[in-house]
Order: sequence, then structure tokens, then C-alpha cells
Amino acid sequence: MLGYYTHLVADELWLQDIFSHHIPAGPVGVRQQLLTLYYQDFQQLNRFLINQYALVSYERDIAPVVPTTVNLDALRQLMAEYNHDFDLIDERPLQLLQQSEVDNHIAKVVKMMTNMINSGQLVEQLIMPQDKGDL
Repeated sequence: MLGYYTHLVADELWLQDIFSHHIPAGPVGVRQQLLTLYYQDFQQLNRFLINQYALVSYERDIAPVVPTTVNLDALRQLMAEYNHDFDLIDERPLQLLQQSEVDNHIAKVVKMMTNMINSGQLVEQLIMPQDKGDL
């Protein structure tokens, strides 16, 4: 559960600190060009994370350990997509994102979650936008 919570916190911070900075509201054509670069960079970041954290693909049969309530075919498809990241060998430079901001993002999330675990207090109030009144 803590891993999923960390993922949600990391996503919210990514949207606030990185995505909104690089993909601001604006004309659809400009935004689409930026999104293309953004998603290309995202593939490159997968390669970086694989190398940085010595990740390995998961090749074992998952059927024996998957609960019957989980769609095994959907999970196998998800695992195939995950493992596909390990097949990408193109190591082009980032086009839009900066490696330092990604490193800082990871460090920020790790620090925030470590502090949360040590304090026993949730972090939503620190990262979620304040109430903006009636929408």
C-alpha cells in the first residue's frame, strides 16, 4: 500500500513541478509538439532508470502467484509492456526534460516519503493545491 501511495505522491509532484512547466496550457498545435518531445523523453528516462537502479525484466511465469480475482491476460499484457522497456537500446539525449530535474524529482519524493514514514503523517496537505472555492 505504501508503494502505491508513494506512486500517487510522485505523480502529483511530477504534474506540478515538471509536466505543467514543460507542457503549459496553450495552442493545441504547440502543445501537441511539446507532448511528442515529452513522450520521447519519457522513453529515454525509462532507459536511464533501468541503468541507474539496475532494474531487470521479469521473465518468470506469473500464473501460479496471481489471485483468481485478477485478470491474468491483462496482467500478462502489462508485464509485456513493462519488459518492452528493457528492449529499447536507443540512447538519444533528452529533448525537452533535463536529467537534473528528474534526479531532483526522485530525491524530493524519496525525502518526502521518508519524512512521512518517520513522522507517521500523510503528505497530501503538502502537495495538493489549496481549495480554490466553487468551480
